[in-house]
Amino acid sequence: TNKTSEGYTVKCIIRDEAGISRVEMPTWTEKNGQDDITWPKISVVNKGNNLYEATYTVKTKDHKNETGKYNTHVYVYNKDNEVAVKTLEITVNDTATPKISNVKVENETRKGYTVTCDIQSDSKITKVEMPTWTEKNGQDDLIWHKAEVKDNGDGTYKATCEIKTSDHNGESGKYITHIYATNTGKTGVYVKDDIVIKNSKPVIKSATLLTKDSESYTLEIVAEDDSKVSKVYVPTWTEKNGQDDVIWHEAQFESGKWKCTINRKDHYYQYGNYVSHVYAYDNDNEISDGYVYGSTLISEPDDDLPHISDVYISDKNDDGYTITCKVTSKFNVTKVSFPTWTYTNGQDDLVWHQASYIGNNQYSFRILRSYHNYEFGTYITHIYAYDNVGNVSALVLDYNEIKNTTVRQGWAYMNGQKYFFDNNGNIAGNMPSKKVIDVSSYNGVIDWETVKRYGDVDGVIIRIASHPNGHYIDDPQFANNLAGCRRYNIPFGVYIYDYANENAGAYSEAQVVVDILRKYGVSPSELSYPVYFDLERPQLSTSQAVQNSQVFISRMNQYGYTAQLYSYRSMLQGVLNHPYILQNMSWMAAYTNTMGWTNPYYHGKFGWQYTSKGSIPGINGNVDISCWFNV
Repeated sequence: TNKTSEGYTVKCIIRDEAGISRVEMPTWTEKNGQDDITWPKISVVNKGNNLYEATYTVKTKDHKNETGKYNTHVYVYNKDNEVAVKTLEITVNDTATPKISNVKVENETRKGYTVTCDIQSDSKITKVEMPTWTEKNGQDDLIWHKAEVKDNGDGTYKATCEIKTSDHNGESGKYITHIYATNTGKTGVYVKDDIVIKNSKPVIKSATLLTKDSESYTLEIVAEDDSKVSKVYVPTWTEKNGQDDVIWHEAQFESGKWKCTINRKDHYYQYGNYVSHVYAYDNDNEISDGYVYGSTLISEPDDDLPHISDVYISDKNDDGYTITCKVTSKFNVTKVSFPTWTYTNGQDDLVWHQASYIGNNQYSFRILRSYHNYEFGTYITHIYAYDNVGNVSALVLDYNEIKNTTVRQGWAYMNGQKYFFDNNGNIAGNMPSKKVIDVSSYNGVIDWETVKRYGDVDGVIIRIASHPNGHYIDDPQFANNLAGCRRYNIPFGVYIYDYANENAGAYSEAQVVVDILRKYGVSPSELSYPVYFDLERPQLSTSQAVQNSQVFISRMNQYGYTAQLYSYRSMLQGVLNHPYILQNMSWMAAYTNTMGWTNPYYHGKFGWQYTSKGSIPGINGNVDISCWFNV
């Protein structure tokens, strides 16, 4: 009985008046003689009335998993040592492929669905897997889900698997699920490619005024979605001059609700009525219907201080920019000052510019680059207003950028394109460049909002791991730096400093990078710049540097990540001067007047790290800066 590809069961009924002493059932396959013979002794059950029962299960795994003809002989001995023999020939067929049927997709919601199926198999089902991915972006979200399997005891099984959209980037649209049912020898496959998860747009349930004062107000917003609300924006403008000051403020999620603070400073420091609308987005970038909150009045405070408002920056060019503001007071305004300095080198060029009165309570002054060492870059201006009884008010303005469009040195702008000129006046790469910084925990806690608004940065290479006490850990600021780049949509890549002295060490370094990237959900497609292997140790031999690079790059490629190399020009002209290294060297440091290096082995996007003493608003201290172009 119970004959399957895994074996069979032999049961015999014996009658004997003397009593049974033992039963043996030697078994072997016809193939290769008796090379696989087994000779087990079988337990005997006394059924009474001189009847006995003996049962033995033959397992093919005890016979090299062979199929075909099996021989089982039954030897029964009584207590008088008499023997009876019965010979059996049994054919064991090869394992059949499991049959998958009655596939159903149920409980379809925005959060996922459940797949069930029936399986028929002549041998035990060992596993059922349901690999699933979305049609979007190929198989970047492929997961082999393991199904729960119920054995019905008759050669049939029921498999159930819950597919969650949260495991697939929260995506909606078309899902593909395959079913793989495996028994002891074969795997059956079923393809289900017509599953569609529908997405509904978010809904703004409410928006209420939480707080308000003379400088700002905060809205509290409740937004719902059948998946997840990913972003909420509150476009806001003042009634004065239409929407000339409209800003799409991004709300922050706190304790189950969204909160957004509207500051007067972001709207020319105007007093008066502010108009706010609300829009919510989900993970599919589906947008809600517009929710009109209405208007909110920000009034001048009832105090004795001068009130500064209506601050405008105009006529911004290579030479400077003009500041105009309105100052009102219960008393006589005696003076309005615009202290100004450049971000570079602190306040070494601080000048207290005195504004001129131009009528209608307005004051103005033009900040010229010539007053500040002719520097380009980020300028900082505050406003101070004084009255005749000694009251003083102050405002801190947003940074202002004076961009180079004429002088051929450093970063310059021509016809809407950004170029980098070396100290000899040559255009790096003879083409437009991107301004890319690299950062690590040495740069401290970075204000990424300021970097985005005023840093004029096109990309960031983030150190992914540090190496204290001889062991790799996440760079202490990697999580913050990654979150900042993601939040403000700054393209990024990562780098790791190589400490390996042998191939195994380089392999481990690659695994460290992969593990951290996966920990934070950074897919290969999210990286705008490569994973960089930082080669800076001159004591490493050329041969070992090449082997380390090969192992690291190969391992990263196995996971789908693009990996390339970084080093100094002096090392590339010495110990690292090897074709393999040069073929993969796309980022080089040389803090000199010109790049002074060509590489015939590499063509593509290339970065020249031209300084380690750059200055970027939002980052304290010096910053490495590179210009990026094609070679």
